[in-house]
Amino acid sequence: MVDLAATVEAEVGPVAVLVNNAGVGMTGRFLETTDEDWDWIMGINLDGVRNGCAAFGPAMVGRGAGHVVNMSSGLGFTPRATEPAYCTTKAAVLMLSQCLRADWRASGVGVTAVCPGVINTPIIDATRFVGSRAATRDRAVRAFRRGHAPELVAEAVVDAVRRNAAVVPVGAESHAGWALHRALPKAQFVVVPDGGHSVSEPGTASALIAATNAFGMGIDRPDIRLVVHLQMPGSIEAHY
Repeated sequence: MVDLAATVEAEVGPVAVLVNNAGVGMTGRFLETTDEDWDWIMGINLDGVRNGCAAFGPAMVGRGAGHVVNMSSGLGFTPRATEPAYCTTKAAVLMLSQCLRADWRASGVGVTAVCPGVINTPIIDATRFVGSRAATRDRAVRAFRRGHAPELVAEAVVDAVRRNAAVVPVGAESHAGWALHRALPKAQFVVVPDGGHSVSEPGTASALIAATNAFGMGIDRPDIRLVVHLQMPGSIEAHY
């Protein structure tokens, strides 16, 4: 990629905006994923971003101008039992972006992490469904087809560059998740059928985005409600 950056700089001119957008999906519990699965998703989702920054960053920093946009995800700040590998890569992209922003700011280079929610893109068609999660493919595809339009992310990228924003959630579920992640990091969520038992383990997470993802990934039943428990002085319970 270093050669590509040099060629672009020589034939096209200085790169003003770099968007590291390459990414793949994978769902599967940790003990059901192989070393090859992890190498595959890390190599694309994290190393791809790192390679882009390493190839194009030096010229931007050297001339004191430019902006880098790295595509993270709402799952970059939302732990999920069924997507440990994907969540890990996107959390790493978010942190890398924040570190580079701190490092390159004095040189006049902006860095933004864009964190979309559920977006209707072909990523779901190439997503790996590992182990017991293989049975959820059809439901996941239907859920993504109901997601936000890709144009929403494109508009967010342009706006982020204009504003030199640090972190940009995209979609109502991602905005809510980011706000709760920062304000209420110990929020817990449980998804339960009315009058029934839980169908998703309670866990520390950003409650609203976790709930959105839980419903979006195939819990498509009218009898299901969300119960959010916030671990803070005074018990709060919200039903959706």
